[in-house]
Amino acid sequence: MLSIVLTYVYAMLTPMAHASNANPCPPGFTGETRAIVTYSPSTNADQALAHFPDHLKFLEKHMKSGDLISSGPMVKDGKPIGKGFGVYRLADVEKVKAIVDQDPMITGKVSVYEINQWLECKLAQAKKK
Repeated sequence: MLSIVLTYVYAMLTPMAHASNANPCPPGFTGETRAIVTYSPSTNADQALAHFPDHLKFLEKHMKSGDLISSGPMVKDGKPIGKGFGVYRLADVEKVKAIVDQDPMITGKVSVYEINQWLECKLAQAKKK
């Protein structure tokens, strides 16, 4: 039994193991690829407050459209640390890049960002009888 568990853990942690697997989430889970955008301050971060109201409007627009699932600041002990992230429903990095490039925090050169794909694994819903 231990060898089965270790083999499974190894497969989950090995990117090549995912190449032929349509759903690399654990059994009983479903997966969807999302894009995670991590914002970090640039050298002009002291000007961020001037762009913040427009940044909030940008986030609201993309949340209402359904492209952006969630967004918020990173915190330590409940206090913002100057970084943030957003979870996009879109898996296509180029499409997300086109959206994020319009963010006032980016156009105002007060933030820089990085986009990574993320496999969101959720517990599969039981079939209704």
